[in-house]
Amino acid sequence: MRRFTIPAPLGRQYRTFLNGLLLFIMGSSILWLVATSRFTTWDLRNNLWGPAYLLLRQQNPYDLSPLFELGNAVWMPMSLGFFFPIGLLTEQQSSMLWLILNIGIALLIVLIAGGTVRPRLLPFVFCVLALFLYPPMISHLRAGQYTLLAILLMLASVYLVTKSQYGLAALLLALALAKPQLGILVAPGLLFHIFLRDGFKKAVWFCVLLLFWIILLTLPLFIFYPAWPSGLLTALQNNPTWVHPSLFSLFQLWFKQFGLWLWLPLFIILFAVNLRIWQKMAPQTAVYWSLALTGCATPYVWSYDFVLQLPLFVHAVFSLQHRLSQIVLWLGFLFTWGFIYWTATHTNADNFRYWFVPWCLLLTIGAAYIVEKRRFTHGSE
Repeated sequence: MRRFTIPAPLGRQYRTFLNGLLLFIMGSSILWLVATSRFTTWDLRNNLWGPAYLLLRQQNPYDLSPLFELGNAVWMPMSLGFFFPIGLLTEQQSSMLWLILNIGIALLIVLIAGGTVRPRLLPFVFCVLALFLYPPMISHLRAGQYTLLAILLMLASVYLVTKSQYGLAALLLALALAKPQLGILVAPGLLFHIFLRDGFKKAVWFCVLLLFWIILLTLPLFIFYPAWPSGLLTALQNNPTWVHPSLFSLFQLWFKQFGLWLWLPLFIILFAVNLRIWQKMAPQTAVYWSLALTGCATPYVWSYDFVLQLPLFVHAVFSLQHRLSQIVLWLGFLFTWGFIYWTATHTNADNFRYWFVPWCLLLTIGAAYIVEKRRFTHGSE
């Protein structure tokens, strides 16, 4: 029997029609979800939607008291200057839109870290399941946090630097630094790479471009409410001194006045390791390690920020070749997940108790690569 086939021109039209129909369905679904949303998120409400709503009405964006009894806005002004139109939506609509955006970003990060737009199906499915069942990811999505977007922006910035597109790279990095503690290793590492590759003048020029974009991104705040700097300073001063799951915070809790002096050498070591990574590795690989180290090195972090390790984890899933390396990687991930669950069910689950998460996952990934290297070494003998 002769097999029926669609002629090539008709086949292309058919695929175009299906793609258009799929985009229409997805777009309509997103619009419906946003328009009918009753979902709300604490961090987005306090740090982006609330400030944007007030800014558009020419009120102090860093004083939330006209809107909420509780809450404090502490994200840097670059995010507000870029996303201020979100204040035109309702709180619930903006929360749903941000949730959908974060889910899309998480899937995109899997594709980027996997190294291909058409990844192998089984690793891709396992990575997606692992990411969305990972407690820090769940906390991140529920809170309406900024970290996933910052990760994507930093990955894109590094890629653009490799293509010598410094202007756009600086813009994306400036936007990522709305939470500057997340770029504490990536930004210096990227600058170090530019210095090694293109020299001192290019590194200085990149800093100038970065400063230019930071100033330009704050321009809407100056237009709508010129006195915003004092409002931001007051908000930062009023931010409670929480104990959070960074060793910077915990060392001061455990060792009092000696805590800072115990943490500082650790940070210097991690900072030096980070620069060495940028010296030895390709920048698009080095950035994964920088992000993973950030969860251990940054002085200010919350458990939802531990999604910083996930790009390196996904990269390892797709790059490790030996079965034993994959076993080590996945067993370590499951152990970390189990330890998080135990902490949540057997303690009072204060956020600082999850300090071990980035260290466990980083050591797991490192161990998997060590196993991989030894297997290759023995295999070549």
